[in-house]
Amino acid sequence: MSLAEKPNTTVYKHVHDIVFTPWPSEKVAQVTKVLVQKTLSDNDADKTRREVVKDDELRYFSEHYKVFFMKLTDPEFVTVPRNVQMTLKLIQLKQDVERGKTSEVDAAASASSMALTGLLPS
Repeated sequence: MSLAEKPNTTVYKHVHDIVFTPWPSEKVAQVTKVLVQKTLSDNDADKTRREVVKDDELRYFSEHYKVFFMKLTDPEFVTVPRNVQMTLKLIQLKQDVERGKTSEVDAAASASSMALTGLLPS
């Protein structure tokens, strides 16, 4: 007899109150471009971060896509064109999966290949 079947045992089910629904990749790409443009314009990560979170959509992005947000508001990252291109290519891979143009397995393989290629000197 399992523990759950014993009469003096209470079994609790975990309920997820907060469910995250990712944005469509087109929206992520759009916000990415806005953040890159603002970061290049300001050339000051702290200033950019303070200003962009005044916008509700960008604040949501900063809270739910934290790694992207920190990288995309870092002038040292976005001034390297290869970094921005790689980021947009990764978003494009996600978009291709969403549209059924490629499988998740193929997209993961492509992302791995892109990451390894990105490590090579240009």
